[in-house]
Amino acid sequence: MYAESPDQLAQSDYVCSACATIYRRQTEFCVRCFRSGIIVPRFIRPADEILPSQPGKTANELAAANTRSFQLKAYPELRLGPGSLLCIHGGPGQGKTTWSLKAAEAMRPALVCPLEEGFSPVLTERLQRLELRHADMHFEIPSSVTELVARCDKLNPRCLVIDSVQMSSLLPEDLLKLARSRKFVLIALSQHTKAGECAGSHQLQHLADVVVRVEAMKWHLEKSRYQAATLVGDVL
Repeated sequence: MYAESPDQLAQSDYVCSACATIYRRQTEFCVRCFRSGIIVPRFIRPADEILPSQPGKTANELAAANTRSFQLKAYPELRLGPGSLLCIHGGPGQGKTTWSLKAAEAMRPALVCPLEEGFSPVLTERLQRLELRHADMHFEIPSSVTELVARCDKLNPRCLVIDSVQMSSLLPEDLLKLARSRKFVLIALSQHTKAGECAGSHQLQHLADVVVRVEAMKWHLEKSRYQAATLVGDVL
């Protein structure tokens, strides 16, 4: 069922978001890591050479680097840092996308990848309602990670939004590597399972610098490397 030969790999369209096993078709259960419900499309799964390791630095260079956290204008109680990975999770219709769009607006220029909704009337209506009409807030649906990275290099955004991470099949370590290497804030939206938990591997929440749960148009700070994780606020 999973791919072994080069010919099979070329025909494979799905990947396990926990262990990266490649599959020819979507299944409910991964035969290698024994997890269920995490086999997702791999259409923008990155290759290692696309996100190379960062060059080494001396202690002096690291000590002089600007790593100070900053306040987010849209949600001033929240602090973020350069190159941080932010995980937003919650159920459908709870306010995740609205939260991420307001946060991205506050960090323009921004690149938003609406992989789940696409360029739908729902997205148009939401932008109109939030009065988001900025020329430096770009919406694109890349067909590959190569294209995604190329657009990031061209636009040089301060914020990248992936909505949702399950639709991208980017692994948590890929997201962290992309944020760190490009020094922008990467907001990764994650759906909930029927049990009300973050879909897929818990690795995303483990690696994220900041984790925010959105429920009934309220956001709850669950984890942060920059402040005590005790905040609750309104999405709008």
